[in-house]
Amino acid sequence: MSRLCAQLEIRFGLRAEEGRAGRGLPGYSRAEAERARRERGPAAEADRVVLARAVRAYAATADSEGEFVEQLREAGVRVRLRYDGSGRGEVVGYAVALRRAGNAPRCGSAGASSPPT
Repeated sequence: MSRLCAQLEIRFGLRAEEGRAGRGLPGYSRAEAERARRERGPAAEADRVVLARAVRAYAATADSEGEFVEQLREAGVRVRLRYDGSGRGEVVGYAVALRRAGNAPRCGSAGASSPPT
């Protein structure tokens, strides 16, 4: 998929995003699919897929970091911001988890990705 994106960027003169190569969601495992179906029904998706979709959607539509976080929280996603060590309070990443009744939250991390500025 990254190769296709790179080809389209070159073809249409788009700016290539740094750090894309070798990243992305790992493959969807059978265990994840079975857990999701067992907990939420036959058409359920794994939590990390639901989280990734929500994060991408709200990151694309938010006008600011605050709006991004607010939209995620309103959608039932727990958000924990990670700050740099300089004491300036700059956000350098975040962790997300779905709020599920009766279950411990399952988390995902955005690593070095950052919400909209």
